[in-house]
Amino acid sequence: MHTGTTLQMPQGFTYCDIAGKRVLVTGGTTGIGRSIARMLAQAGAQVLIFGRHEKELNDALQQANEGTGKELVKGFIADAGNAAGIATVFAKVDQELGGLDVLINNVGLPFQGVDKGSYEEWDYVIKTNLLSYMACTHEAMARFKDRAQLIFIGSMSAEVKDKNSSVYTATKAGIRAFVQALRKEVEDKPVKVSLVEPGLVSTDLHEMPEEKRTQMLEEGTIIHGEDIALMVWFILTQPWYVNTMMSQVLPLNQKL
Repeated sequence: MHTGTTLQMPQGFTYCDIAGKRVLVTGGTTGIGRSIARMLAQAGAQVLIFGRHEKELNDALQQANEGTGKELVKGFIADAGNAAGIATVFAKVDQELGGLDVLINNVGLPFQGVDKGSYEEWDYVIKTNLLSYMACTHEAMARFKDRAQLIFIGSMSAEVKDKNSSVYTATKAGIRAFVQALRKEVEDKPVKVSLVEPGLVSTDLHEMPEEKRTQMLEEGTIIHGEDIALMVWFILTQPWYVNTMMSQVLPLNQKL
């Protein structure tokens, strides 16, 4: 049995410190985004979130800041599914953060297959799930100064391509392709690009009875939003010369 073992790291190895980093989490009022915002704020980051619904925003802010005596996370109402909403978001970034070090593109809407819905509904889902990632990336890069990071929350749907989800899957596959091309576009800039593709996560996107949720967690067929937040934390704390390009985080027993 080994006791008191000290891990020997290479000379010059230094983890990146999140404390003081200015972070925007899109769609940070619910689910994975809420978990990410809370974890990064606890690590000392300045975190800004937004969402479409006031109750969800208030709940997220209360959960993140409760018992701290500090405003670790700030937030506001905005819709990433249109140009006016994106303009509002980055006006708030300038006002509240005075710049940006990390963008976490996370906003997302669920949708079924192309046999459901209308052109207007598909248009809104695509604008929210994919175009907002492009628009927010554009705005963030205009504000990055030095050693910035772009983290994209995609979905395993881009790979497994489940039936009855073709519209949603198309947006997530688009995110994967966008990130892969973007990585080449910024390779001569001090910007790291990472993609995290969650499997089945216990969030607002997957409504189910609490008993079933508990059972799935015990069976290893669903994971927590905090599991994805921990991966984001890992990515952000790696030495600057390390870029975690793509991570897939899924339940142990999820069927693919």
